[in-house]
Amino acid sequence: MAHNKHAAVYMSNLRSDMRFGDLKKYIVSLFSTTLSVKINKSSINIITSAGNYSAIIDVRDENDIEHVLQHLSTFESRKKLAFNFMNIVPSGQMLDIKRFKLADEEQAKERLPNIYERQITEHGSNLSKFYVIGEKLGNETRNTEFKKAGGRYMETEMRKDVPNYLCGFLNSNVRGTLMFGVLDDGTVVGVVCSQHQEDRYRLDIDCAIKEIEPKLFPQHYKVEFVQVVDETMTLRANCKVIEVTVEVPSDQFKLYKTKDGVFMRRDGSLQVINAWSDLQELTHLKHRDGVNQLQTEFRVQLEQKERTIETQAETIQHQQQDLQQYRVMQQNKSKVCVIS
Repeated sequence: MAHNKHAAVYMSNLRSDMRFGDLKKYIVSLFSTTLSVKINKSSINIITSAGNYSAIIDVRDENDIEHVLQHLSTFESRKKLAFNFMNIVPSGQMLDIKRFKLADEEQAKERLPNIYERQITEHGSNLSKFYVIGEKLGNETRNTEFKKAGGRYMETEMRKDVPNYLCGFLNSNVRGTLMFGVLDDGTVVGVVCSQHQEDRYRLDIDCAIKEIEPKLFPQHYKVEFVQVVDETMTLRANCKVIEVTVEVPSDQFKLYKTKDGVFMRRDGSLQVINAWSDLQELTHLKHRDGVNQLQTEFRVQLEQKERTIETQAETIQHQQQDLQQYRVMQQNKSKVCVIS
């Protein structure tokens, strides 16, 4: 999960004997119920290092961050809360929480001058999106593929994989992302990528995508080079995760191919279509998904019309009630006798 630097907090000294889901459940309870700062499990990223657990929580609002830090930064302030911190912190340890940041400006200028200058130019004083080295992004799915991209992979294999995997996403009618710099188990490791290499890889990816037929327009895909930070929230020099994301065009009944063949996604794997039965299945799936989309669009339009009719009916009913009240008032006035 990528993070917004200016809207997150970092918690460490968390319990490492719990499953991620249970730990996230207690953190959600602490923030949403105890502190009235609304988050959900998807707002939390658990980081593991040498058996220790920490977490980055996307809060999305600067005022909420101040509120969280005010109530959680000290032992005295935590004692006042109706929350059992033993649910998230090991016995004998203290919760450590702070504003999530990369590095202060002086550190950035001193340690990473080139990245700092480019950071200022592209994002103001903040990076808008980044990953933490070692964090877990989950498993590969029908719409996500991970590649470590180590060694000379980016120079020798990347141009072959990009069109084939994007073809698989397109033929499966899913918005898919191919991520370089992530292990098969979802661990972020990053790719060595200087500014010069980034320019070269971007050009290589664009050229690779042009091998897909029918042709894709630029609005149907995007390439992002996402900065990686270390466990101390400091930028790692020339280390990035490269994301190539493809959107399914509105004409989703097309079959896409590359020079290596026709591909589709099956769960978290890529499969080449080399049998008539597979091609029939793929055609059926695309037709079914197309029909489902049309049915969904029709249902949405029907529901909108029904709501419009209900609103009009309520308006007419209110007008009739107002008219009835007016008639009653007029009748009552006609019964009043004026004595001179």
